[in-house]
Amino acid sequence: MGPLIDYMGTSGPRALRIELTATVSEAVRGSLWNLPAPRSDEAMNLHVFLTTINVPSSEASPDFFSWTVDGDKLQTFSSSKTWSIVRERQPIRSWHKMVWFKGHIPKHAFTMWVSVLDRLPTRNRLASWGMLTPISCCLCSSSDKSRDHIFAECDFTKELWRRMQAKLSGTTTTFDSWPQLLAWCSQNVSKSQRALRNIAVQSIIYNIWAERNDMIFNNKVLTQLERFKLVDKNVRNIISARKTRKEFKHLMVLWLV
Repeated sequence: MGPLIDYMGTSGPRALRIELTATVSEAVRGSLWNLPAPRSDEAMNLHVFLTTINVPSSEASPDFFSWTVDGDKLQTFSSSKTWSIVRERQPIRSWHKMVWFKGHIPKHAFTMWVSVLDRLPTRNRLASWGMLTPISCCLCSSSDKSRDHIFAECDFTKELWRRMQAKLSGTTTTFDSWPQLLAWCSQNVSKSQRALRNIAVQSIIYNIWAERNDMIFNNKVLTQLERFKLVDKNVRNIISARKTRKEFKHLMVLWLV
């Protein structure tokens, strides 16, 4: 029946002659239910139901809490099961493995995640919010600074991708669009290659955004070679810190070849 206040209505406490905050023990006297004769269909249904269960007694067994999660009664509270029920579920995204993978760097993964969602405060987004800001790219000054431009179409960025591709596959292929970059990351390759791609891509995304911030807020500019040296250092440090993990065992060789 659910909570009695919902089933009996606001007049329930008066009809059953028990307080709104009463406990079960206050509705019991000895071995009998201490309730008045029913005067409504709801009260009659309650009386009928109570005849099917034993009258609670402290002498029978001690009380205990029972958590019901998705139809399962638990003797102890499970935060993980409760969270899985109360949280709002969303379909699994096709890009989740290139953002959240074993061994990712939290700040790199977060920047990648926000980038995939196109939530970074790029100049075109700031302008769309009514802020008076130039919309040209601060890295190349040749186009509107959008997510797709700064991470795929900008000349500064293309050089970083070219250097990364040269280290990973020996080719100098660059990405002409953001979807093309995501498609390359999701290609069906070995686990080691996929892990190295994800590490390198996230490091470049993070460093591109760091370059943008340094240029705007710190008036600090690095060349493409200097910025890629930071990417290279990031990748090496990430691999070295996880060299004992099976999936990271041969990554340094792949990156240095």
